[in-house]
Amino acid sequence: MAGQSIRIALLGYDGLQTLDLTGPLDAFSSANDLRRDAYETLVVTLDGNPFASESGLKITPDCALADAGLFDTLILPGGASLRRPGMAGPIASALIGQAPRLRRLVSVCTGIDVGGEFPVGGDPPAWPMAGGSPPTGNSPPTSPPAFRPCA
Repeated sequence: MAGQSIRIALLGYDGLQTLDLTGPLDAFSSANDLRRDAYETLVVTLDGNPFASESGLKITPDCALADAGLFDTLILPGGASLRRPGMAGPIASALIGQAPRLRRLVSVCTGIDVGGEFPVGGDPPAWPMAGGSPPTGNSPPTSPPAFRPCA
């Protein structure tokens, strides 16, 4: 790993399922117990503002997605609010914008519901990660991205 943590961003939004956010955070924390600083996790939002989960838990993100710098993996937690009209579109647009710089784009549970907002086919492809291939392969990028912490 050459002494550099793998950066993981989790995209928060109003109405997400708390467990879909905290579960991955706990998993990466446990991995760090086994291998110190293997992962750096960030909770981000589209605008950097606090948000509330489905259960009403108020969460303050580390920063806005645009200020997070580069990261290896972006995780989209699920939540019933993604099925509300107008909710998934801005999130899908942000994910499409981030995709070319990601190694992995992951959804948890109903986080996949935002997928209906993605364009299908076309040029460029809907999933332009890792040189334009869909996120189904296991090939890592040829060189690691340059990382910077949230401002």
